[in-house]
Amino acid sequence: MENAPINFRFVAIQTISKSMAQSPEPPIDLSLTSFNITVETRVHAQSRLVMPYVHLKVNRTDTKMELASLTVAYYFEIEEFDKFILLNEDKLYLIPPHLDALIRPVCISTTRGVFYSEFRGTYLHNCIMPVVFMDAFTEIKNAPPLVTENIAAN
Repeated sequence: MENAPINFRFVAIQTISKSMAQSPEPPIDLSLTSFNITVETRVHAQSRLVMPYVHLKVNRTDTKMELASLTVAYYFEIEEFDKFILLNEDKLYLIPPHLDALIRPVCISTTRGVFYSEFRGTYLHNCIMPVVFMDAFTEIKNAPPLVTENIAAN
């Protein structure tokens, strides 16, 4: 069952937060920007949802000034949730690696379009988020891989 197919359905997308610094003077050279992308995955077991949150920060590389930030949540309903999304001994949910490897790149790529849409017409209009390859990601130290929290129902 380690790599058993998991049926899921993309049910929603939500911009959780966004911010943009006032336009710096003179206009910035967009080649001096960097993107910091992190993904955290949450679980809402009662609704049978796996919810990756993509956090994006755009910084100037010369001054380290944060130009913009964006957080987008993605909601995936998992069929047979209780069969695949299991609690570990610490009462945290484990996301099967093959499911995570499938939905995480979809969320990151979709965030590229959300970023463009949210900041279109601003000084960041031509600041395009690069293509991200999953092997470029590193696990955050002290955070168990693919372990998520159960969040309260709204």
